[in-house]
Amino acid sequence: MLYWLTIPHDLWLLVALSQLLATALIFYGVYAHRHTSIHVSHRGFSERGFFGRTTQHAAAEVDTIIFLEMYQSDTLDTYAQLFVTEKSGKVILRMRGQFWARADMEMVVEELAAPVVRINAPMTLNELNRISPELLYWFERRPVSRSAS
Repeated sequence: MLYWLTIPHDLWLLVALSQLLATALIFYGVYAHRHTSIHVSHRGFSERGFFGRTTQHAAAEVDTIIFLEMYQSDTLDTYAQLFVTEKSGKVILRMRGQFWARADMEMVVEELAAPVVRINAPMTLNELNRISPELLYWFERRPVSRSAS
């Protein structure tokens, strides 16, 4: 329909190029999502991220594995989060329950054989931001509202 409306004004080429660009971005997103992977062994792990960047870490670099449950936004449903940190406290691997199965996370825990901290009580993003902001991505570290007591 949009093509039909834009032909008299010679704007159909702009609409066609916009559709082509949107289609290419969707195909790239599907491709990138399908090729995201983590390979783990007792010697270490490698991760291929969404944008194709591959990082490798030896098992000796791993200091602690943190396993916790987080609430999804505006619901009581929770999903697992796994954080692998190095000795400086920097997160070198994060697995989110929206994308990875709990069994995959448990396999990483078993293979790396590092000390595991399991936080049993589910927490919100704001709570995690207050307790350990270094675990979160930069865009998740938003200011936490505080009320005067």
